[in-house]
This record gives sequence, structure tokens and C-alpha cells, in this order.
Amino acid sequence: MPWIDGSSLWEVFTPARDGHTTTDQRTAMRQTARTALAALERLHEAGWIHGDMQAENAILAGDGVEFIDYDNAVHHPGLPLSHPYRGGLIHVIAPETAHQLLSTEEDQHVPLIALAELFALGASLYWAWTGLRITDYRGDPAGAHADLYADISAGRRRDLTVDRPWNDPELERLILGATRPRPQERSYQG
Repeated sequence: MPWIDGSSLWEVFTPARDGHTTTDQRTAMRQTARTALAALERLHEAGWIHGDMQAENAILAGDGVEFIDYDNAVHHPGLPLSHPYRGGLIHVIAPETAHQLLSTEEDQHVPLIALAELFALGASLYWAWTGLRITDYRGDPAGAHADLYADISAGRRRDLTVDRPWNDPELERLILGATRPRPQERSYQG
């Protein structure tokens, strides 16, 4: 696979987490969020699911976003994984995925669903922009997976209007649209 020159979504949003942004950087962050969501929508329309959507796996390259790390990618209906899928990065998984992980054994596959992956990208944008994970954990975010899954599954959410580094209606609409609690209400366009 060729090397992709560019900055990860996490890197693009670094100035927001550092508390020092220019108007141009804010515009670039907003555009990167739109571009990443559109790229994910195209990936899903082509029948692919990435399987580990997170800020470090979305690379801003030129005018577009490229995804990397396809170890868990599947193409429906065709190419199954060689191992049971157990979700991507825990802190950005969708509540419905967390619920399935809680109710299945470690060697059991949970389905990869496009709308759950959309949630993961929205949660990644939340984290990249605010520096805070979207889930309002009751305990240590490095704690036992079962405890984290329980909080995610229960829909324990932080408040973006409290966590945001600045008021940005468009960026907030994109993040909140992608992370709506009900999967069928999620949107790639906010």
C-alpha cells in the first residue's frame, strides 16, 4: 500500500486542544470534518466498512481524506474477516456496538454496521476537537472494558456545549448529527 502524505484528523485538530487557533485553522477543521464524513459516506456507499474508524486513521491528504489501517475492513456481502470482530477503538464505538460486546463472548463476532462506524467518526471528531472522549465514564477511562462498554451502551454522554473550545454551529451540527443515539437518525451531513 502506498504511503499517504498528510495530517491525521487528530493532528489537524491539535490547535483546538492546545487552545490557540486562528480563523483559518478553525475553517480548516470544519472543512476537514465535512470532508471526512463525506469520504466515509462514499466508502459505505461502495459497500465497505473500515472497522476501526478513529482520528488517527483518517488522513487529510490534499483536498480529501484517505483512511488507513484496513485490518478490520470488510466488503459486504463478500469478504469476511479471518477473526471475530470485536469493535474498533473502545472510546469511539457506538452504543449499539457496546451493547453487543457486553452480551457476547470474546470469541464471538459482532456485526460491522455502517451507522455504528459513522458514530465512531463523529465521536472521533468530538475527541479531536475537545480533547475529551464523548462518553461520560463513571470510572477510569482506562478501566475494565466491561465497565466502559456499560457506560457507552447506556448512552452516558458528555455535553458538547460545555466541552467545545468555541461555539461553532456547523462543526457541532456535524458531530451531533453523526453521533445521534438512535442509529437510523444519524447523518453524514449533520
